[in-house]
Amino acid sequence: MDMLKLDRNRTILVLLTALLCLLTISLATESSKIRSYKILEGDNLLVICNVTDSPDIEVFWTKNDSKNSFMQQGKRLEILDIKRSYTGDYICHALNTSFPVSDYNETEVNKTVNVIHVDVQYPAEIDSFSIGPYELFENQTFTISCNMQAHPDPAWTIRNRDTGLAFMSATASAGATLTSPSARCEYMGYWECTGSNALNNGVNVTRGHNITIYCSPRPQYQKNTYVVRSTVGKHIELKMYAQAYPKANYTWSKDGGQDISNITQVDIGDETTLSFPAMSVQYFGNYTLKMQNEYGTYFAHYRIVADGAPETPTNLQFSDVTFDSVKLQWTSGFDMGSQQHFIVMKLSGNHYIQLSSWIYDNSVNHGINQSWTHVLSGLVSDTQYNLTIVSQNAAGFTSPLANPSISFRTKRIPYEKKHKVDAKLIVGVTLGTIGTVGMLAFIVYILKYRRLRTSYATMSGKKGKF
Repeated sequence: MDMLKLDRNRTILVLLTALLCLLTISLATESSKIRSYKILEGDNLLVICNVTDSPDIEVFWTKNDSKNSFMQQGKRLEILDIKRSYTGDYICHALNTSFPVSDYNETEVNKTVNVIHVDVQYPAEIDSFSIGPYELFENQTFTISCNMQAHPDPAWTIRNRDTGLAFMSATASAGATLTSPSARCEYMGYWECTGSNALNNGVNVTRGHNITIYCSPRPQYQKNTYVVRSTVGKHIELKMYAQAYPKANYTWSKDGGQDISNITQVDIGDETTLSFPAMSVQYFGNYTLKMQNEYGTYFAHYRIVADGAPETPTNLQFSDVTFDSVKLQWTSGFDMGSQQHFIVMKLSGNHYIQLSSWIYDNSVNHGINQSWTHVLSGLVSDTQYNLTIVSQNAAGFTSPLANPSISFRTKRIPYEKKHKVDAKLIVGVTLGTIGTVGMLAFIVYILKYRRLRTSYATMSGKKGKF
C-alpha cells in the first residue's frame, strides 16, 4: 500500500516537472522574434538561445537547409571563421527529455525557442576571368569571360580601360561570356572585368589583359581638335591622338608648301604634336598630318584661325602741321581675319578721347604691313597734342596706352598776328590824328588871336586921328 502511494507521488512529481518544462518552453517561444545577424565572412558568430536552463531540457541548434545537415548541441550557436555557405536560418530547439521522442520534429515536448537569420557578407571578387586571343587582325573577334561574386550585390562592368568602351554592365553576382563584334582598331587596349560593392571601400577588384589589333593609323576621334583659334604671340599646339599598330610615322606640312621646319614636332607613342611657341601671322592657315604604317595611310586636316583684336599699328609719324591740321602716317598689322578700322585718339589727362571718325582698312592683305596716311583736321591753333592710333575689329581693340604716340603743337593762326599789328597802327594813327587836330586847332587859335589884335590896333589909330 505504501509502495503504491510512493509510485503515485513520483508520477505526480514527474507530471508537474514536465508541465513546468512545457510552460517554460512555451513562454520562451512566445516571447522570441526572428533576429537577423549580418556578419563578414571570416568572422566568428556567437548566439545564445533564449531558453531557461533545466536538467530535463535538451537545447540544440539546426539549420533550415535542405542541402546540408547541421546540428549543434547546447544553447550557444558558435561558428568560427564563418563562410558564405553558412548564410541561412538557424533554429534553437528545446527538447523535454522526460518524454523522449523518436525524432526532433515539432511536438509538445520539442519546441522552437529561437529562429535567427545569418547573413554572411563579403566583398566583390572575381572567381574566374579569361580573354582571347591576345593578338588579332581587324574584323576578327575575341571572347571575354568573367564571373563576379559579392554580397551585397556588386556593380561591375567589362570594358576597355584605355578607351572607356564597355561591352556590358551588371548589378548582381553573375558570370558572363561575351564575344566581340568584328574587331576594329578602336578595340585595341587593356580589357578588364572590374567592380565592387560597399565592402570594397571604393576600390574595385579587377582582372584583365591587353588586346593587340593589327590595323592602319586613324585618330582617336573623341580626343582631337582640328580647328584652333589663336592671336599673334600666343603659344599653341596642333595635336593628334592616334591609334595604329604597329606605331605610325607622322609627317606635318602646311598647305601651300610653306616651310615649317623651324616648328617643333614631338612624337610620343600614339601622340604627335606640332608646337608654335609664339604664333605669328605667316603660320595662320591650313595644315595636313600624314600618318602611315605597313597596314595603311591616313590624312588628317587642321586649321589655325586668327582670333582676337588686330595687331597694334606701328611707325606712327606726323608732318605738315598747320594751325588746324596735321598729316599722320602709320603702318598697320594683321586684322586677325576681321576687317579693322583705325581711330585717332588724343591724350587728355590720364585717358584718351576719340578725335577722328573710323578710318576703314580696305586692303586686300588684311592690313599686313600696309602704309596709311590721314590728314586730321579741326584742331585748335597754338595747342599741344599727344596722339596715337588704335586699330579695332569685331573682337575688340588694343589698349591706346600700349600704342606708340606722337607729340606736336599746332601753329598760331596768321590773321591773329596781323590783327594785333593793325590794332597798334590804328591806335597810333588815332593818337597821331588827335595830336594833329590839336596842333591845327592851336594854330588856328593863334592866327585868330593875331588878327583880332591887328583889328584893335587899326581901330585905335583911326580914333586918334578924329
